[in-house]
Amino acid sequence: DEDSLDLQMRQLFETWEDALERVARSTNSDTTLSTHARFTGAYKETFQPEEGLADILTIGALQSGKALRVRVWGPEFEAGISHVKIYHRDEPLDLAEIVPVLERMGLRVRAEVGYPIRLAADGDQPAGLIYVHDLTIDRPAGQNRLDARFEKAFEAIWSRETENDRFNSLVVALGTDWRSAALLRTLSRYRSQSGLDPSEPVQVRALTEHPEIANNLLTLFAIKFDPTSKADIQQRRKDAGPIIAAIQKQLENVATLDADRALRRLLVLINATQRTNFYVADEAGKKSRHIAIKIASREADPLPAPRPYREIFVWSPDVEGVHLRFGPVARGGLRWSDRRDDFRTEVLGLVKAQQVKNAVIVPVGSKGGFYPKTLPAKGTREEIQAAGVAAYKTFVGALLQITDNIVGGKTVHPPGVVTWDGEDPYLVVAADKGTATFSDIANGLAADYNFWLGDAFASGGSVGYDHKKMGIT
Repeated sequence: DEDSLDLQMRQLFETWEDALERVARSTNSDTTLSTHARFTGAYKETFQPEEGLADILTIGALQSGKALRVRVWGPEFEAGISHVKIYHRDEPLDLAEIVPVLERMGLRVRAEVGYPIRLAADGDQPAGLIYVHDLTIDRPAGQNRLDARFEKAFEAIWSRETENDRFNSLVVALGTDWRSAALLRTLSRYRSQSGLDPSEPVQVRALTEHPEIANNLLTLFAIKFDPTSKADIQQRRKDAGPIIAAIQKQLENVATLDADRALRRLLVLINATQRTNFYVADEAGKKSRHIAIKIASREADPLPAPRPYREIFVWSPDVEGVHLRFGPVARGGLRWSDRRDDFRTEVLGLVKAQQVKNAVIVPVGSKGGFYPKTLPAKGTREEIQAAGVAAYKTFVGALLQITDNIVGGKTVHPPGVVTWDGEDPYLVVAADKGTATFSDIANGLAADYNFWLGDAFASGGSVGYDHKKMGIT
């Protein structure tokens, strides 16, 4: 008809920019940025205006403060091939930085082309430059297509919300989000600290090669601890039964001993876990960068002797640590460890001697250690100390986040935490090697949490005693 012919004629003579404006209007998109974006000839030869609009909408998020964005785009023209765009302000990214992140996610970069997009000044928004890296990526055979979970995972890795290692390959292999991958990393790292488990590459391979088991482990963890379910512990235990049975059945088909051991011990660990902060969110709905799990150690076979009554393991991109407690009422110090791979072994050895030393105070002892993972390689003493203090704060805050409080003489569970171990409000973190001057910091954190022990939480501070002079650790 006449209207259709008129539209075809206008489209025949319109420029790429005109078409972009038309597409923006037809989708009720904000056309402001589209009129201020300047695309290169190479870009316009490669991409249709519809894709240009999608890029503009993504660039809008960069304008609001984010340094980097990722977007999966276009259909899969070949099986196992995905197209990903990475957007960055002001300057192009070094491909040598991008590729290792993707490789650790189990992906291979086949090709990359970069396109600069200039943005003219607009009111309060200054002129700027956005670089778009268009990547062609190979996925392992049979794995899930890349989607929004991959986008968020890459952004989280880049912004150091999570660690850059091969556990991130679980995002694609399992079709899960980056925090779930971080949870499996946390559980696996704890098992590695036992000194009895397969290596990290074996753990990752076991999880990626058995996605049904891995996803069922995540489901079991959610049944136990997701507070959005209002089920009581009895109901959660009942709901967990079929999932545990399904995992045990699936484990019968795992071919290698190492994979069986890695997966089976994760199942035992989840069953032994009593609390976690994994689902705790702040007022804005944002969840912690760190993950803490509280474990009934005597139920977490196998572990080297002696086995604590309870322990808390903490993972974050910046620090890992463990706090061992040999009874409901136990005191002891936290130390700054320099042993990344076996700080639990170090702490366990120390607490053996400490139990004898402190027997006159409390029947049993406790001990903790944390390993800061991101100390500046060539930093000054002050810079290294500042990074250590930040790691200490993260570690102690994580301990408090899943510990009961006493308010008005009554035990109160921490908000957002499902508890499988009843009431357990006792936690003391005295000074130790590397933390002799940190007690006031810990007591300040206790005050922030309104923790019932007050400045007795970390004895040895400005209002406490000198643990070295008294020979108490």
